[in-house]
Amino acid sequence: MTVKELLERYAAGERDFSGVDLSGANLASANLAGANLRNACLRGATIDGAVLDDTNFESADLSGAYLAHTVLIRTNFRNAALNGSTWMESALEDVDLSEATLCGGGMLQAFLRRVNLTSADLSGSDMGDVNLVDTNLSSTCLMGAKYFESVGCEGVILSNTVMPDGSISNGRLD
Repeated sequence: MTVKELLERYAAGERDFSGVDLSGANLASANLAGANLRNACLRGATIDGAVLDDTNFESADLSGAYLAHTVLIRTNFRNAALNGSTWMESALEDVDLSEATLCGGGMLQAFLRRVNLTSADLSGSDMGDVNLVDTNLSSTCLMGAKYFESVGCEGVILSNTVMPDGSISNGRLD
């Protein structure tokens, strides 16, 4: 499927695009609110500035995707592959990233509110100046995450969380 075809079908009211291959696609500033992209392949896609409220990316492959400057509300990335993806200056609210892999990605200056990162893998991610508010990091792996000391935290839940230095942490960061 081409980007043009996807956007035309979306404009016509279709929302189920599960399993599509849009590797390397340019979806910058596209409106895909409410779309089902479960199991889709969006490796290396450019998705910055897109409207993705209530979009389902469960088990999708967005490795190397560029999601900078994007506002994500109630978006589902459960079990998604997001290795090497860029989230710079993005805002995430009520987003499910549980069991997702975000190894080696960049979240510079991102803002996360009520984001579920339970059992997610953020090993080696760049977390410089990220703000986490009411975010769940239970069983999350942050091993080798860069600049975690600059992360702003308010109401962050830690339970069996692997910290950047490899230690296990439980409790709350405020």
